[in-house]
Amino acid sequence: LERQITNLQAGLGEIDSQDALDAWHRSADKMERDYQETPYQAQIEQLGIRAEPLRTYFAEVGRIQNLRLTNPQEVASAKQQLSDLELRYHEIVGAKALAMIIEARKTVQDREYKRGQDAMALLTQLEAAYRARASLVEIKSKLESVPPFLSDEGVVRWRKLNEQVQDQLDRNQVAQIELYFRKIVDVERRMECINLMQRIMNETTQPLAPRVEREPNA
Repeated sequence: LERQITNLQAGLGEIDSQDALDAWHRSADKMERDYQETPYQAQIEQLGIRAEPLRTYFAEVGRIQNLRLTNPQEVASAKQQLSDLELRYHEIVGAKALAMIIEARKTVQDREYKRGQDAMALLTQLEAAYRARASLVEIKSKLESVPPFLSDEGVVRWRKLNEQVQDQLDRNQVAQIELYFRKIVDVERRMECINLMQRIMNETTQPLAPRVEREPNA
């Protein structure tokens, strides 16, 4: 029996997953039932108490691994949570259980790298579409927000492409206005268009009139 208890104690250090913990508890519970009201019962119960923090540990590691990680701030938070978890449990759980921290940290880093690669791939795709004279409106709609995992170099390229697309869209609109204006044969109609454009220019460039507060009624 003492050998069984020694093996049970040694098994604590071999637990590396929730499934392994559940299997260990089944063995411990069976031993506790078999040796109730014996001097060994208290030892088995103490081992069960020592194993209990592993349940919380595995749940926390799993929770962090399953975080969505939608931006670099969430990645940094996940890495910090793993470091805090390692510091809190390094003297409580065995080496095999602690190895889960290394695995979880790698998972977070891999997901961060993948998101960065996906962002760069999208940028390269949009640059190629612009060079191929694809739909500017469609390209512009995809450029509205910078992907959060894009590198600093990628952000510069993204913003430059966005400016180029917007400039080209503006040029196309001006060209369309010119085309329609030239189709107007009547001089008076042309003057109406010119006056309309001038009014629009004045509306968009003149400052707003200051707000006048009304006096309260006496």
